[in-house]
Amino acid sequence: MPWVTPSAPNGSDTNSDHAAGLLAVVITLPLVGTFDSGTAPSWVDRVTQGLPNSVVLRFPGVGHRVPPTSDCAQTIMTAYVDNPGSSVERSCIGKTTIPTFTASHRQ
Repeated sequence: MPWVTPSAPNGSDTNSDHAAGLLAVVITLPLVGTFDSGTAPSWVDRVTQGLPNSVVLRFPGVGHRVPPTSDCAQTIMTAYVDNPGSSVERSCIGKTTIPTFTASHRQ
């Protein structure tokens, strides 16, 4: 279930054009695992709606903790932190293998 938060009261700084302008310049790099069972990967679209400078990267077959479990994510994140706002090499995402799951049949 997504977090439900009340809207800021009218006239508050968080509801102003100034606050919206500040969010427009925030640079974010959400790293999303497609096998995340704790946070729905689709929620990132909702979270980043007001962050036009966000670069969303989805990692196939990765769960909730993307950076600790993906060397590719670690490389991308480090390059992005070193040079925020730049286009970093991300071809390793396409080379990520999705785990194969098998189930045995018991009688």
